[in-house]
Amino acid sequence: MWLLIFAIFFVCAAIYLIHSGLFEKIDVKVGPSPIAGRLTVYYKYHVGAYSKVHKLFKEVTDLLPKGATSIGIYYSDPHEVPESELKSAIGAVVAVNGKSLYSENYTAQLVRWGYEPIELPQIDRAVVAVHRFTTWLSILLAVKRVYAKILSFVKANQLRAGPAIELYTMEREGSRSQIHFVFPLELHDSFFVAELAAGDKHD
Repeated sequence: MWLLIFAIFFVCAAIYLIHSGLFEKIDVKVGPSPIAGRLTVYYKYHVGAYSKVHKLFKEVTDLLPKGATSIGIYYSDPHEVPESELKSAIGAVVAVNGKSLYSENYTAQLVRWGYEPIELPQIDRAVVAVHRFTTWLSILLAVKRVYAKILSFVKANQLRAGPAIELYTMEREGSRSQIHFVFPLELHDSFFVAELAAGDKHD
């Protein structure tokens, strides 16, 4: 009986891991951002462990209609900077090339909740990779698997890339939910939010 229960549990766990993307092929390459155009983002600045930013991701997506594209910009190298000093900006894309994706009521609500706007340039050249986003475990698998491959790619090709950007695009007709990893190879300083002091831009 216990053997049967264990076997069922093992099969279910294996299916869940596969569904989350455990064996998904990760293709790292140089290319454009998955979202073409200039992005207007409303964000909150965060100092502290990257493992805590999920609260901000949940907050910002709860403030917008279902299917909003959320974004995380990570400025500090967690291998070199103490966890308590890691700097990031978490928010959502509210306009592309100046065209609003939502009504003014939503942007006003973001402002009331303490979110600030920033204009991000179009990214034509970056180190990019993508991972499926089917379960919350997908995030942990993606962070563990994708970053290692991107950092190896950057080092092998002697590239100046960063900051690290994650774009969470939700499932729409003809496409599934995905996590896009983007390390800009140009216009680096354009992705730094106002809260970053000059000395912090090279963490």
